[in-house]
Amino acid sequence: MREDFHKVIIEKPRWGSRMRNLKTRWSTRRYDPDGDFADPDMFDLNRKVVRKSFSDRLSPLRRYLATQVGRPWSKIEGEFRKALDTRTVIGRHLWDHARDMVEQKVRMNPDGRPVTLRGYPVWTDFFVHPRTGILHQPKPERIDPHRERQKKIANTESVVLDESTKAEKAGDLWYLFIDEGRVEEVVEVRRDRTGKQVFHRTTRPVVRKKQANTDEIRRIRAAIEEAVE
Repeated sequence: MREDFHKVIIEKPRWGSRMRNLKTRWSTRRYDPDGDFADPDMFDLNRKVVRKSFSDRLSPLRRYLATQVGRPWSKIEGEFRKALDTRTVIGRHLWDHARDMVEQKVRMNPDGRPVTLRGYPVWTDFFVHPRTGILHQPKPERIDPHRERQKKIANTESVVLDESTKAEKAGDLWYLFIDEGRVEEVVEVRRDRTGKQVFHRTTRPVVRKKQANTDEIRRIRAAIEEAVE
């Protein structure tokens, strides 16, 4: 590691460094030594406050860690601490960035992919193998189009077969909802504010429900495959 590595990453003006100080409301950019009065906007409490933020260049640090893939993390950590004193603010700041890029506590799935101790996928750029202690990069997840399509087909729970028939899945069974093409009158008994009964009449389409048989399930399967494509 370069001795001036800390300069490569953090020696850059802080974003918003020329803004007013949030405590004193003072900005050196607008300071006029010949003026008799303070900036009139200095004590304006209604203006929008924009925070300052860090402007670290993290790409060099990420590239450095990429070159260390395949080496023991303990040796990388030792070299890092030797080159940059982590007792200082700068050294500790860089070490925090490095630790944010490396997931150190993981376990391996049977498929060889790392997950956190809680079972979540590893989203950092690097991880430390739990058995060997070697620094690795997570392999990009492969997406099998055929498997993804079969998964969508299996998770589909409703499909429209035609203008009057819709199929829905309840548990392991498929049911057909067939519009009979007619309406029926429904009378609802309600009460008004005085407690008197009021009859409310509405109409609704007549829909017949039936469990799908073998031939209908084949039709449902074909309709789902066509919709997924």
